[in-house]
Amino acid sequence: MNKNRKLLIVVVNVLFIANIIFVANKSAYLLIFIATIDLMFNAFFLMPEIGKIVDRTEKKLVDYAYLKENYELYRNIINDYSICELALIDGYNFSYPKDLIAVLLKLELNKKIKLEEDGIVILDKENLKRSEEYIINHIVDGKVVLKRDRDLKTTVKLEGFDDELFEHKDVISTRELLFMLIAIASYMVYFFIAESNESTSITVFIGFCVLFILFAAFMGKAVAPSSYWKLSEKGKDLNLKLMGLKNLIKDFSNMDERDKNELVLWEDYLIYSVMFGNNKNIVDKYKNLIIIKEYEQ
Repeated sequence: MNKNRKLLIVVVNVLFIANIIFVANKSAYLLIFIATIDLMFNAFFLMPEIGKIVDRTEKKLVDYAYLKENYELYRNIINDYSICELALIDGYNFSYPKDLIAVLLKLELNKKIKLEEDGIVILDKENLKRSEEYIINHIVDGKVVLKRDRDLKTTVKLEGFDDELFEHKDVISTRELLFMLIAIASYMVYFFIAESNESTSITVFIGFCVLFILFAAFMGKAVAPSSYWKLSEKGKDLNLKLMGLKNLIKDFSNMDERDKNELVLWEDYLIYSVMFGNNKNIVDKYKNLIIIKEYEQ
């Protein structure tokens, strides 16, 4: 459960409790009505989370069995997709600076750049993947300079959609739409009962706040950008391969001690060791070449 959803649940429940306190001596009907709406609200938000925990547990068991049978120690180099795509699939996010350094190592391996401790030299801009082209175009004075990290993430997501690794996730489910309609109808009844029982203005105000928060949360999802995404079946299969590669990299002797000069020998396996966080020496050596301005402010 993300932080915004946790905050929403806490705030709404506090308002429900406050409302119950105010109407406790006013109207038994309002008290029962508010308690019922509170239970509905918590059932709507908490029960799916419990279901997700169960689903994730079952999925992990299935994925582990499938991984053990097919990709426990996956050895094949994955050249069809960019390092950025692999990093995003592996952790569902970018980890700076290690993932960008892994991309730079891949570009050097492909003879697109020359990576040195004092800077990056561009050698060739032809036949690049979308995210690689984005990164090379943001090399300024020998360093990768990004204004905002989300611009790169957007580029990688588009790249992933093109490669059919990602697919769009439904922003609003039928269940959420039905809940909002019930909530609006319920609070119209609530205001009618409150008015009939000559409830205090603060009771009506609290009820309005609850309805407003629910409506705002619903509209926030309704007008959200189409950045909601999830792994496609191809993406899920690739994720399992990455898990197998991660196991393989751990079994490599002293991979965490390898230097960039050994890139010719270890090739993509050295790049994977950086992407998976196994080789911190290379990251520490070249992290000064990565600048993300929004993090420096």
